[in-house]
Amino acid sequence: HRVRTTNVGSRVSVPIFTAPNPSEKIGPLAEVVKRDGVARYKELLFQDYMNNFFSQPHDGKKSLDFACAE
Repeated sequence: HRVRTTNVGSRVSVPIFTAPNPSEKIGPLAEVVKRDGVARYKELLFQDYMNNFFSQPHDGKKSLDFACAE
């Protein structure tokens, strides 16, 4: 999580943690893809994402690279 702050306005972050069932598909919101015309991330199983996340030591954006649409 990165935040860029300015002297013009404030920002509040509220973390929300969820844990879908391992067999649930996760992916970008259809409304965002429709609006932007492109999906930046692919739909995948939550279990596959978590297996990748915990398969190696955390190294930068490895998990994002795994989920990127090609």
